Amino acid sequence: MQKDLSQLAQIFKTFARVESQAMSPFYFAMSERIWQDDEVLAIVANVSSGQPPPNMLFAAVLFLLNRGANPELLSQYPPNWSPNESDSTYTDFRALIIDESAEIISILRSRRVQSNVVRRSAVLALGLHHVRHAIGDGPLVNIEIGCSLGLTLLWPNFHYDYGTGRSMGDQNSALRVTTELTGESLPPDFTQLPLVNESIGIEYDPVDATDPDAIAWLEALIWPNHEDNLRLSRAALELFHANPPTIHGGDASIIIPEVIAGLPTQSAVCVYHSHTWNQMDQPTRDRIDEHLKRESINRPVVRLSFEGATEYSLLSLIRYEDGNQLEPQRIAECEAHGRRIKYLGGGA
Repeated sequence: MQKDLSQLAQIFKTFARVESQAMSPFYFAMSERIWQDDEVLAIVANVSSGQPPPNMLFAAVLFLLNRGANPELLSQYPPNWSPNESDSTYTDFRALIIDESAEIISILRSRRVQSNVVRRSAVLALGLHHVRHAIGDGPLVNIEIGCSLGLTLLWPNFHYDYGTGRSMGDQNSALRVTTELTGESLPPDFTQLPLVNESIGIEYDPVDATDPDAIAWLEALIWPNHEDNLRLSRAALELFHANPPTIHGGDASIIIPEVIAGLPTQSAVCVYHSHTWNQMDQPTRDRIDEHLKRESINRPVVRLSFEGATEYSLLSLIRYEDGNQLEPQRIAECEAHGRRIKYLGGGA
């Protein structure tokens, strides 16, 4: 669906100055030029409804570069890129978009942002600790909405280092997730991973882990200055092949009742989503909430939300009781990819 160019310009301007400036100086520099470039914006206007235009465009370009479209431009990407080269890099970046506009438009119309940021598992583990306090003992199933390939469903198999002498998880795991803690001290009883009986996923368009093209697209979604995220993703993919998680395909707002109905009746349910809410319209979000309200009449139900498009993303816990949604509990403000966690206390 074509989008108004002035609206698109504002999206890229916000992406530059709010979302990417600290996390990716390269994408910041490119975005600062894109929002003033109507010819490029006209191409981006073909992005499918609900998909974030900056992420889609940058992934489409990197996807083509990784396939060999322009080795010279790829050589200008991080870690080789310098801010002093922003104008010359954008000239080549823009030329690729114009020259390959047909292919890029096809990508924008047919693909989705399905990022698997493995480092966010450190945020998930902290959130599930609070879930445990909210629901008490007993069986607990974690359901991730928008799980993409499902790499974060493997979170119990990782080792975590919160940078304060606090580490936990599988000490022998080859996949080690590190994060920087600020704010309040972590809960004193958060010394081991919370007990979760099962983690399953729901994905609107399930990713085929055996399809090289699908994996290449997921890797193109990883920001080029985040080589550590790429390494974590590839390490998690190896774990995935050894023990693939259960993933249900379909619209979460429709199939959640069916998924929950297949769980043991005594199990509490935690529905988790991470940078997925922005791809849903309000009626879809409302339908999910209504399902969870109804489910809470018969079993403990909580929703763990890690969302935001500002300088930080908010981790919050929403409880449902007797058919009602309670006020969210703010747990932490985090860098969007989980590199830093400002713990807010959370009252666990």
